Amino acid sequence: MSGLPAGWCETSIFEISKPKQWKTIPKKKLLSQGYTVYGANGIIGYYSEYTHLNRTLMITCRGASCGNVHISLPKSYINGNAMALDNFSSQISIEYVYYFLKHDDFKNVISGSAQPQITQEGLKKLKLKIPPLNEQIRIANKLDSLLGKLEATQKRLDKIPTLLKRYRQSVLAAATSGKLSISQHSWNEMRLGDLLSNGPQNGIYKPSNLYGTGIKIIRIDGFYEGKLQDWDTFKRVDISKQEKEKWKLNLNDILINRVNSIEYLGKCGLVEELPENAVFESNIMRISLNDYILPHYLRIFLTSPIGISRLRANAKHAVNQASINQGDVKNCTIELPSLKEQKQIVKRVEALFKLADQAEQHYQAAKLRTDKLTQSILAKAFRGELVPQAPNDEPASELLAQIQAEKDK
Repeated sequence: MSGLPAGWCETSIFEISKPKQWKTIPKKKLLSQGYTVYGANGIIGYYSEYTHLNRTLMITCRGASCGNVHISLPKSYINGNAMALDNFSSQISIEYVYYFLKHDDFKNVISGSAQPQITQEGLKKLKLKIPPLNEQIRIANKLDSLLGKLEATQKRLDKIPTLLKRYRQSVLAAATSGKLSISQHSWNEMRLGDLLSNGPQNGIYKPSNLYGTGIKIIRIDGFYEGKLQDWDTFKRVDISKQEKEKWKLNLNDILINRVNSIEYLGKCGLVEELPENAVFESNIMRISLNDYILPHYLRIFLTSPIGISRLRANAKHAVNQASINQGDVKNCTIELPSLKEQKQIVKRVEALFKLADQAEQHYQAAKLRTDKLTQSILAKAFRGELVPQAPNDEPASELLAQIQAEKDK
């Protein structure tokens, strides 16, 4: 057929199998052992019976994971959330078709928007590119090898964000314990309340119907790891002139999350720039500092393990959330070096974090390349470019004719 490599043919799933949805086993009837049961996203439990003696392919046909593909184990039960390819021809490589279906995005097959689904009628639109059997096997084996190596690479890459997070935390811990300080001057233990020129001040509350126009408002999702996020992402709120003056942010203010799940309680953000006027919402406290402490040094302390633990020490716990109040912030203790040492520590932390940021950029670029490489390899395979062709291989047209003859017989 035009556009296909020599010896290849185009066919339908219905020519090489009999797609079928089996009865779904209710969750309450699943067992802790027995025959493997497959749901929409793989193995979900076990049962006393099986629907398929031999391995077969299944395509998730309902929900958000519509179009996922799996190969079942022998003696498995395939639930109705997946379309099982029954009577799969022994003259077609299951592994080859598995990879082909993983490469297909099913965009012409999936129907429904609120509840995506794949029906037998929709599945008829899917066309398989079938090479000679020996070439199918060579392609599947090559994909096993290449994608296996790529998966191992991706698993190693996936560890990097955790390693970088640990690295940054260790830098902050070293900074607040004196290990990054060159001088040997003594540090003074102080209350954070004694280092404030203003605050703590809770933010402004406005109902959702006032959001949309007006002044920018910083909310609890607006800062992370001590830094405010992209200003273009911040929402706007309509408030009075008096309210703007009362809650207007200033450069070097520090924002502290006062109500959240315990995991995010006490996270802070330093206002390092003000492209335009902004206020802050009620789940946040604002503090302004006096001349004894550098805003960048306090950010280091408040984002360090010791700083976070001290902020949360007296947290009040409720259902699904915790809170700290202004007194908790004022009573938080900090070991404070001289301004000279603070400047040294800030400079060293920024240099070490710059290295981590560079490593993160390399990681993001590498992850993007590996994600694209999977689809690139699959696309190459189904253009007939991944493995060499053998002139003596029986053409796929002969193979499909034999399959049809068997069905007719």
